Amino acid sequence: MRRFPRVVLFLMAAGAVYVSPMKAQASPMSETEVFTWLASSTPTRRLALIIQKCGIDFDFTRDDLELFHQTGVANEVVSALQNAKVSRPANLDADLEAHRSEIMRHVAAASVAFQWGHFAGEPQPEPFNRIVVRLLASWLGRPASVRTPALYNVQAADEYRAGILLDPRNSDLYVGLSRSLSAEGRPHEGLAYATAALHLNSQNGWAYFAYGRALDELGDTDDAIAAYRESVRLVPDYDMAYNNLGAALWKKEQIDDAAAEYRLALQLNPDNHLAHSGLAYTLMKQGKRDQSIAEFRAALRLDPRDDDARTTLSYLLDKKGDPQNAIDQARQAIRINPRND
Repeated sequence: MRRFPRVVLFLMAAGAVYVSPMKAQASPMSETEVFTWLASSTPTRRLALIIQKCGIDFDFTRDDLELFHQTGVANEVVSALQNAKVSRPANLDADLEAHRSEIMRHVAAASVAFQWGHFAGEPQPEPFNRIVVRLLASWLGRPASVRTPALYNVQAADEYRAGILLDPRNSDLYVGLSRSLSAEGRPHEGLAYATAALHLNSQNGWAYFAYGRALDELGDTDDAIAAYRESVRLVPDYDMAYNNLGAALWKKEQIDDAAAEYRLALQLNPDNHLAHSGLAYTLMKQGKRDQSIAEFRAALRLDPRDDDARTTLSYLLDKKGDPQNAIDQARQAIRINPRND
């Protein structure tokens, strides 16, 4: 699997952390600062001199060396990092602890915004869940009435960035930002942040999921499948990882394998409407019409606004010789989305 694609790591600097180009103090540089400088237009020689002067506050490991070589970092900079004085600030843990409650508020606010990014479209969440989310958003001092999913995802990304500023070595924050950016339609940046998360913690299964999702949206299905497989290995109880793996296998026309992954997702979460819908399509492809109809009905019970599922169910009912119900499903699909052809 292409774990650290060339150059994308440096995209994480765009909007994540701002470091003044005038930095010249002797305080040691963090990993985030190094990445940010690498993404800037700073001449290689100047960056190497800054590293030599300031030192670093992290251990430059063999894995780091491999990563920097893979991403095309100049040898002069790599050499400076290898020979840099390592000075860990004595108050690093104390500062992190002091900010911990603020970090948690940013994470909670990001989670609220990310969830509302899904709730902003159809279907709406259950009334009780809507109330809970609104109360939590109110407690956090964040609005829960943004109009579009895109704006929710922007808000979530902003909250994760704020958290990263306070805790730049927390891989989970990078995962959250990656998922928000991918949901926002910015998978290249999502891929960069997922890569950064894996650099910080190579055993973070959620990071592999975010990495796979970004690759999937960029059309790199083979590497996405490898990432999803690593995700389910590390986080075996996350149903969406199996669901996304099934969807990626479907794209590669590995229908039987896709069906198996969808079933695993449903074992973990019988209310996963995406897995029901995905399994329905695989069963239809396998010629199992009645089972496919049952899965489409299950998906629609959970997500009545899925017009594509209704349209396909209408087609299957018509083929089965049930024209009345086929017409009823088609009419409902048109009411949901008049542009559905």
